[in-house]
Amino acid sequence: MTRFRTALLLAVVLCTGTGASPGAEAAPIAEASGAVAGLALASRLGTRVEILSERTETAQVFANPSGTRTLEQYVWPQRARRDGQWVPIGTRLDRNTDGSVSPRATVTALRLSGGGKGPLVSAAADGPSWRWPGQAHCHHRFSPGTPRHIQR
Repeated sequence: MTRFRTALLLAVVLCTGTGASPGAEAAPIAEASGAVAGLALASRLGTRVEILSERTETAQVFANPSGTRTLEQYVWPQRARRDGQWVPIGTRLDRNTDGSVSPRATVTALRLSGGGKGPLVSAAADGPSWRWPGQAHCHHRFSPGTPRHIQR
């Protein structure tokens, strides 16, 4: 068990200290839906295979040809679930149909008001949610290069 803990700690240190930018994806890797299928495929291909059932926002588990598994753990989320699929984190703000704005893909569902009545900001993540109620006044007219301001 000590060997496993040492390997796990080493994997965590190496993966979080690589200097890679968040959301950066490595070269495509073979994938399998479960651990048994992943280990069999890794042995057959002679390369590591990602076990999709063990993927999270901050972790990936790979089956190795040797029959072992490797955990790659990140400090910051690397991906988020959208419509049942994993997508890279995207913090660029897009306008919603109701005039509010939201980041493209984050772990927390965040919505900033587009003005009018209603909450200035609302957020939800796997159960808990919160919002800052009240009327929001947003300055929509601005020149390129001018900061956007939201006042309450």
